[in-house]
Amino acid sequence: MNHPVFNDIVNSFKNVVGNLGYDILLFSNKSFSNGGQDYLKRCVHFQLDGCLVIAGDEIEEATRELDRSNIPCVGIDIELTGPNSSYVTTDNEKVSESVVTHLYLNSIREVAFIGGPENSFVSGIRKDSFLKHMASFGMQVEEDWIQHGDYFEESGYHAMKNILRAKQKPQAVYAVSDMMALGALRAMKEAEVRVPEDMKLIGCDDIEACRYSDPTLATVKQDKEKMGRLAAVMLHDLINETAQPHAMKVDPELIVRASCAFDTAQVDKEEK
Repeated sequence: MNHPVFNDIVNSFKNVVGNLGYDILLFSNKSFSNGGQDYLKRCVHFQLDGCLVIAGDEIEEATRELDRSNIPCVGIDIELTGPNSSYVTTDNEKVSESVVTHLYLNSIREVAFIGGPENSFVSGIRKDSFLKHMASFGMQVEEDWIQHGDYFEESGYHAMKNILRAKQKPQAVYAVSDMMALGALRAMKEAEVRVPEDMKLIGCDDIEACRYSDPTLATVKQDKEKMGRLAAVMLHDLINETAQPHAMKVDPELIVRASCAFDTAQVDKEEK
């Protein structure tokens, strides 16, 4: 909940479900009575209509048990497959495809990758798509250029330090979160790597800080407001049995800013 992406999604969700007549009860992963992390028991105890599930990278068994139940659930960036569950996610394959295609069209062939935790559902899709499209364009990926963090700034900083230690330097760096990209930017500045002249940098999420970094951070925008609205309406429909469980993928947008500009006309241009 400390990550700005999820804050924005939850705020959007909260506004819509409030208008639909619901109140929100927040469950943490702390123990409930003697049942431990038993979300299903909590739902029954509080007589909840449904659940929005925002999970970290290590999915608890209690979350899986909730998904397998008949309680209506909608997941954000977690693939729920239960009998009364749906989920919403950005089209994460398109996220990486848009980055690689943009760089390829601008004559960049050597790209490093900073992913989230190796067991992350979202990061794994973005990494697989990145490698797939790099290979399809014949673009170069060195083993030392593939690094992993935890979606926050400090891990991006250390990942970038590792990339800069490689014998061969990439022409561009793609981080799967803006927070990690901002950490990478700090490491690049310390190493006196000029961005974008010496190396391009692209993040993902389009958090507010992207507009105020120096240089401003190119990124792939997730439509956080739409994801929150979709989750609210989908959960409402599951509760009222007016829709079947299903998945929704929201299209991302590539936002070209100064950190990955090839000429001044590209700055702040938006591309789907």
